[in-house]
Amino acid sequence: GDGDPFVHDERTAADAVAFLKGTSPPGPADPPALVWLGVLAPAKTPPAKEHAGEGHADAAGHDDHEHPATLAAGLAKLGSTWAAVKKALAAGEHEKADEGVHEVGHLLEDFEALLAKEKPAAEAEAAGKKAIEEIFACFDTLDTAVHEGAEAIKKVDVEALGGRVGEAIKTLEGIAR
Repeated sequence: GDGDPFVHDERTAADAVAFLKGTSPPGPADPPALVWLGVLAPAKTPPAKEHAGEGHADAAGHDDHEHPATLAAGLAKLGSTWAAVKKALAAGEHEKADEGVHEVGHLLEDFEALLAKEKPAAEAEAAGKKAIEEIFACFDTLDTAVHEGAEAIKKVDVEALGGRVGEAIKTLEGIAR
């Protein structure tokens, strides 16, 4: 369009979602799915300045969390958020814990791309993907419990989950540059 910085083509949001979920492999010249959705402008458009500490919204306003630029930054954010979740759970502040769990969920959505950016050897990449899956599984357990209520939360072994999360973080820290 006239002065429109976004890429528009015949692909739909459903195509982009399928690509993001990995159910529709892109062709060799396909743009990233987020460009299809109009979330990202093409490379020739200068990037908008990020506001420190503020998230940014996608075209539909769904994305209000920060995106770390590196795996190391993502791991630092994961560590601080996990500490806040444990503190909230210990204090019985389940809603606060739930917010942190969801923040980790959004953060983990970025981790596979951040891992790929590190260009690890195949074996390290496989270990990194497994570590991300492990962290996701731990936080999924917490998410389920938080939504079921106080009795379900009491049944969760937070220390055991913490050990699993800690080991997975160590694996990823070994890959992060």
